Amino acid sequence: MTVVVRDLGAQRVVTTVTDKTPRVVDVGIVGNTAGKATQDGMTVGALAEIHEFGLGVPQRSFLRAWADADRAKIDKTWGALLRKVLRGELTTDQALEQFGLWAQGQAQAFIADGRVQPPLDQRTIDAKGSSTPLVDTGQLRSSITYEVRTP
Repeated sequence: MTVVVRDLGAQRVVTTVTDKTPRVVDVGIVGNTAGKATQDGMTVGALAEIHEFGLGVPQRSFLRAWADADRAKIDKTWGALLRKVLRGELTTDQALEQFGLWAQGQAQAFIADGRVQPPLDQRTIDAKGSSTPLVDTGQLRSSITYEVRTP
């Protein structure tokens, strides 16, 4: 009796998933960006922390709120990229980079689209001429980036 073993891709999938160093994608004010100075003399990282957690000002989360609001879209995007990895269309590194770039853009759009809550006080709107929170100079929004790293 002759037995023929046909690997229909399972071995490649196992190798792809198991022989890699674990990595994570950080999205936010990461790396050297966090230490850049703002016009007010603080760092972008400190400014982000103040708004994200409401340290002395109303909390206007732009990262956690985006992740919470768009969880289904995040899961769908990551799932599609993972399927491409499993089919051999992307490497794990390529998928992580693509996801990071996508997430960076989505988090930036969350601010630009005026989805950050709570709304600004009318006095603030009158003073700055805009009702969109966190868009005075654009520095915070443009400082959102991503980093693929080993935990």
